[in-house]
Formats: sequence, structure tokens, C-alpha cells
Amino acid sequence: MKETELRNELNETVKDTKNLSELIQGNIKAIDRLGRELLEELRQIRGWESMILHCKDHYEQYPDQFFGWCGVEYSYTEPVIKFVKGYSNGDEYIVLTIRLDIGLAEQVMKANEGKGEEN
Repeated sequence: MKETELRNELNETVKDTKNLSELIQGNIKAIDRLGRELLEELRQIRGWESMILHCKDHYEQYPDQFFGWCGVEYSYTEPVIKFVKGYSNGDEYIVLTIRLDIGLAEQVMKANEGKGEEN
């Protein structure tokens, strides 16, 4: 009798896990899609390029393709998404970080202020 209960519970747990896995995969795809849409909104703001942290020369060479070569990463601990560029030698660079708790225009303004202070 216990064997049947264990098999049934295990079978239900496996089904639940499969459903959760599909949900997680869908969420990861949505994060990528929405992150890229947010990037397009950012790119409409004058001076947004000041937010690029690394690989700016590579971006300037290939502005239309560059972010397609980047992965979108998210954080569980802070409200940000990051565009990360990996290279064949194993190096990875965080190219751009977008905060989700601050408006895009304010982020661009702060990035431009920061660049001005460095000069």
C-alpha cells in the first residue's frame, strides 16, 4: 500500500517539476525579450551611450548587431538587468546595466554626470 502512495506522489512531483521548468523557461525568454525592448527604449534617449561600461569600441564598429551578441542577465538580489558580452577567449564583460527601479532618462542623466566628473 505504501509503495502505491509513494509512486503516485513521486509521479505528481515529477509532473509539477516539469510544469515549473516550462514556466521558468518561459519567464527566462520573457526577461530576454522585455530586456531587449527596454534597451530599445533606452536607445531613444539622447546620450544613452554614456551608460555603456565596456566594449564601446566594438559597439561603435557594429552598432546594429552588437547587443544581439550580448546575453541578458537578471538579478534576484537587485532590480537590474545586465547585457553581458562573451568572447571566444572566455572573457565576459558587463556592457550595460539597466536599473528597473529608476526611470531610463534619470539613469542616462546620472551616467552623463558621472562621465563629466571623470574628465
